[in-house]
Amino acid sequence: MELVKKRLKLKLFWSKDMLNNNQKKIAICIKNEDYLASLEFRKIYQVLPDDKAEKLNMIRVIDESEEDYLYPASYFIVIELPEIAEKLFAEIN
Repeated sequence: MELVKKRLKLKLFWSKDMLNNNQKKIAICIKNEDYLASLEFRKIYQVLPDDKAEKLNMIRVIDESEEDYLYPASYFIVIELPEIAEKLFAEIN
């Protein structure tokens, strides 16, 4: 279990603010054209809730700069975390 935690910590930056939010989601990047320096194809990103962005078909994620930015929603597949994964990420932080 400890090895799994270490690997997950390397793969996904999970902020404390996100852990306190009820909408714990991640997104897998499926396209990174026009954002080659900011997004890695097939990488998992933390999604931050943003109602205004959703209305514009955008998604707010924490990218490679470890800052949150808006990107086209079509560049990602959003996944809600199962409860067990939420607990695991909470333990990592």
